[in-house]
Amino acid sequence: MNTNKITKDYLNSLIGKTKEDAIKICIDDKYNYRIIREDDTNYMVTCDFQFYRINFEIDNNLISDATIG
Repeated sequence: MNTNKITKDYLNSLIGKTKEDAIKICIDDKYNYRIIREDDTNYMVTCDFQFYRINFEIDNNLISDATIG
């Protein structure tokens, strides 16, 4: 796990990428990630907040939002 702070610029750089590319970037950079919404499907997630995990929202296979959590 990467313990470097996730920056707003890092999150913004993921927006617009395909789901596969964004996941590969997170894996390569050793950040945890999860998909919280994909198109019309909202996934059940835990309420624990993790500073080194990225939450993805996806529309039409593109990252539409990326947040820390």
